[in-house]
Amino acid sequence: GFIPRYIWTEEMARFCFIWVILVGSMIAVRDGTHFTVDLLPKAKTKKGEAAVRMFVDFWILMTALVFIVWGWPLVKFGLLQTSEMAELPMVFIYMAWPLAGFSWILFLIEKYVDNIKVWRSDNK
Repeated sequence: GFIPRYIWTEEMARFCFIWVILVGSMIAVRDGTHFTVDLLPKAKTKKGEAAVRMFVDFWILMTALVFIVWGWPLVKFGLLQTSEMAELPMVFIYMAWPLAGFSWILFLIEKYVDNIKVWRSDNK
């Protein structure tokens, strides 16, 4: 067939875009710089701020679990596939989702430990 040789670059750009987004999300969860929507009232105390952060982090944890639970079958499916143009094993693309989920959980554990320390402290 007639497919120009350089067309694989578009496919690789999409794959890199996926990885950049998910690696960026890993960093954002670690640094606490991910976007949030302020639906909860502003906490007036340090303990209240810690409670709000733990509530938000709980929902990030739920999203991480979805990425792992639904991403793992995708990874196994990717073992059997290659990309159309670059002929790259799709497992390298699909493993970004469970990897993001696992890293979020690790960073959230660290954040929960810090927030629990604030919650248990005598500071109001």
